[in-house]
Amino acid sequence: MRAQGKNLSIKYFRAPPYSSNISLKRIAFNATFAIGTFGFLLKNLKRGDIVLNNSIPPETVLSASLACGLRRAQWVLDIRDIWPDALTGNGIKHWAFRAYCSAIYKLSPKNRIWKTLYVAKSFQTWMYRNNAAGRETQYLPLGYDAARWKAPPIRQDLKANRKLRIVYIGYLSMQFDLTPIIRSMQAEEALELFVIGGGSRLEYYKSISSKNVHFLGPKAPLEISETLDEVAPDIALMPLAEGAAAYMPNKLFDYIATGLPILVSGSADAAEFVHSNKIGWSVLNEENVLRAFLRKLDRSALIEAKANIAHIRPRYSMQKLYETVWGNLP
Repeated sequence: MRAQGKNLSIKYFRAPPYSSNISLKRIAFNATFAIGTFGFLLKNLKRGDIVLNNSIPPETVLSASLACGLRRAQWVLDIRDIWPDALTGNGIKHWAFRAYCSAIYKLSPKNRIWKTLYVAKSFQTWMYRNNAAGRETQYLPLGYDAARWKAPPIRQDLKANRKLRIVYIGYLSMQFDLTPIIRSMQAEEALELFVIGGGSRLEYYKSISSKNVHFLGPKAPLEISETLDEVAPDIALMPLAEGAAAYMPNKLFDYIATGLPILVSGSADAAEFVHSNKIGWSVLNEENVLRAFLRKLDRSALIEAKANIAHIRPRYSMQKLYETVWGNLP
């Protein structure tokens, strides 16, 4: 099929469904997909072709490495997530799944890697531990989809008597813990929290919320910008739970697209990015810490952070970032 004027062929493989990331059904799905891709690559690859392969699941890393070796193709490994490091949970099932992932990665011959891309600087540890560094390596942040986000309006309406408005956008799961920020809203008349999204934790969050916490429900991607225009928030919140599965979540770049200063917790990668670009702050995701920070936040600091976000925003669309990849392939 064709997409946006470029030749793009999409191959679909049938695989058994799964409902849990850590399960035998997930392994069956991964294995079926990996076997299908291996057969497809063996049939279609020619010497010198380029294979761009995600680092998860590990079964496809094994199948791609074998196919590239047999067909003498160039292999580009794109490290977007790191298993088993990013897999959370305890118990025998989680231990066994982590051991299984590690074993599959060790089986994958890495000598065909021409180039390695990684989306978070801390992923370099995983890359070198697994001998996954290619002849070239490149840090390539995930970026936001410019088609989903319109340019944010420039607002300077941060009056002294205006409530400070915080927004969270995303699925309500264990990965992002809103409990501390919701509890910190209690008896705080100068603060408001807006939650855009739904999910498994929605009813729990509602049960502990005060009247200055507003749940706006899930929105289609293109509706989110319109909702933000209506709400006019001051800060975007990214509270990763301890041990969460994303070291540098794509949410960070979606938040850059909104033009809002970012308050982050739980991610050293995200905190370093926010601080180095002066686009927000990082704090512990604890009720008292959040309350104290928000009470003392200088509104001139918000204006400065917004200006810095507006300055870097054009660099971090995925369309812009991936131009650097295609331009450097052999």
